[in-house]
Amino acid sequence: MLPDESVLSIAALGKLVFGLLSVLAILGLLLWFLKFLQRKKLVFSGSGNDLKILQTTHLSPKQKLTVVNWQDTQYLIALTTDGGFLLDKKPIKIVDKTKERAQG
Repeated sequence: MLPDESVLSIAALGKLVFGLLSVLAILGLLLWFLKFLQRKKLVFSGSGNDLKILQTTHLSPKQKLTVVNWQDTQYLIALTTDGGFLLDKKPIKIVDKTKERAQG
């Protein structure tokens, strides 16, 4: 005995709806996870204004020197195809404008 045709179509429709809902649920979870990671990244990245590239000088098509400020330190970095190399670093002196006005 074969089930009639209407039962097969209802079963097929049920599988189709279940598959569609499964795909939508997976996409929703993926979207939620990406937003979660984005919020975590923003929490740990700080203000985002700590790193500044001050100057870049190209020595050749594959080599350059870059001066970078990060936090309270200035770095001189050589960038090549083999990677980046720290050449020098120095602390940045933060000048208080109110003390200068009081002294001068």
